[in-house]
Amino acid sequence: MSKKKHALHFSCPTHSIHFRIIALSVCISMIPLLISCLLSSQISFSLGKTDAYESIKERTQSISSQVTAYIQTAYAVIESVSSSYDITSLDPTMQRNILVETVENNPSFSVLYQQNLDGNQTARSYGTLGNRADRWWFIREMELREPYVSKSYYTITTGEPVTTIVFPVHNASGAMTSMLAADLNLGKLQELIDTYNTDDIYSILVDG
Repeated sequence: MSKKKHALHFSCPTHSIHFRIIALSVCISMIPLLISCLLSSQISFSLGKTDAYESIKERTQSISSQVTAYIQTAYAVIESVSSSYDITSLDPTMQRNILVETVENNPSFSVLYQQNLDGNQTARSYGTLGNRADRWWFIREMELREPYVSKSYYTITTGEPVTTIVFPVHNASGAMTSMLAADLNLGKLQELIDTYNTDDIYSILVDG
C-alpha cells in the first residue's frame, strides 16, 4: 500500500509583517497628500465665495444706480410739472391736459392727479374725480407741506404696486394752494431690474 505524501504549506509571518509595513507606509505618505487636497479645496471654495460675493456686490450696485435714477427722473418730472403755469393756474382743463401729456411722455407713471386742500381732485390723467381727504398720503402732505416720496403700496383702484410722489403747489405769494401727486409704477421698475437676471442670479425689489 503506497503512501501519498502531502506537501504542507505554512504561511510565513514575515510576509504578513512586510505587507503591513508597506500598507502603513502608503497610509503615512497619503496623509500629507489628503491634507494638501483638503487645503486646496478649502482655498478654492473660499476664493469662489469671494468671487461670488464680488459679482453680486457689483450687480447690486448697478441695480441700485438704476433704481435711484428711475426715482430721481420721476421726481424731477413731477417737480417741474408742479411749478408749471398749467398747474398753478388752477384751471381744471389746463391741469388735465398737462397731466395726460406727462403720462404719455413718461410711461413709468400709472396716473397723475391734482387736488385742492379740501381733498377734492380737480384733474386726473385718467379716471373719475373724487375726494381723497381720507387717504394717508393726502393727510401726510397736509402735515408736511413739502415734497416727499412714499413707501410702496398697492393702489385701491388697480391693485398695482406703486410709490407716490407728492408735491405741494404754491401761488405767486408762496402759499400752498393744492397738491400734485403721481403714482410711480413699480412693476415697470421690476422689469428694468429683471434685465440683470441670469440663470444663476436673480434680483428682486424689496421696500425698506
